[in-house]
Amino acid sequence: MAKKHLGRGLNDLLGETEKAYTDALNDQTGMVCELEIDSIVPNPMQPRKTFDPQALQELSDSIREYGILQPILVCENNADSDSYVLVSGERRLRAAKLAGQSSIKAIIIDVAVWDELRELALIENIQREDLNPLELAQCYKELIDKYHFTHDQLAQKVAKSRAQITNTLRLLNLEESVAEAVLENKISQGHAKSIASLAPQAQQKIAKRVMNEHLSVRETEDSIRKLRQAPHEKEWIDSKELKLITQKLGEKGIALKATKNCLQFRFENKQSVTNFLSFVRERFF
Repeated sequence: MAKKHLGRGLNDLLGETEKAYTDALNDQTGMVCELEIDSIVPNPMQPRKTFDPQALQELSDSIREYGILQPILVCENNADSDSYVLVSGERRLRAAKLAGQSSIKAIIIDVAVWDELRELALIENIQREDLNPLELAQCYKELIDKYHFTHDQLAQKVAKSRAQITNTLRLLNLEESVAEAVLENKISQGHAKSIASLAPQAQQKIAKRVMNEHLSVRETEDSIRKLRQAPHEKEWIDSKELKLITQKLGEKGIALKATKNCLQFRFENKQSVTNFLSFVRERFF
């Protein structure tokens, strides 16, 4: 079957794929061609990192019975003229392999610049795939950082609201254990967006409350508001210099602790006060 390279926008391609497939059944010069599966290499810049095994098996069963209903998108591999790089459709490609298929329906598109391949993969995944919230946030971040989209431009490009873009990006601030809780559906994305504004330890504290007490999003926001209004105790000071001071004061019977915007000293007795004053004079004067 003759191959036809396409250089149009991704939205046009996705919108015409089904029509192209139907036309190709009766027109040997159509956009869809049949490629050997072994000739297709995965996109090394694929945003999706996880694939649900059960969903892949279900898609594989469907392919085995009905075939590929929507072609994958590939481009020629500059490093190997006998192979193609996958642009979009990795779930379909994986499922076809799982179904034992030796070939797959594909549309070959013209991607002249390697960076554009990444942009196409990112946008295609956002528009067409069910990314988890953190993968989606990472896609947004890369499009903003690498391709210099503003939040408004990105919202228009992927057909999302600006608020949705901004709120999703907040998830990248989640502490690791809290992020895992989101991926395991122990915490909803709504909860996570509120929690993400906190420091790591506070995130853990609120996340545990959400899971243990089954807090609603509004109750979570109220808890965060109260936490911010309350005076905080911080950990022992991390600075190497102040750690040394803390150790030296401890040897003199003086406990040093940091609270919000101040240092607290606890003296065991009057002698420890004298020791403290002597220490300050020796150290700083």
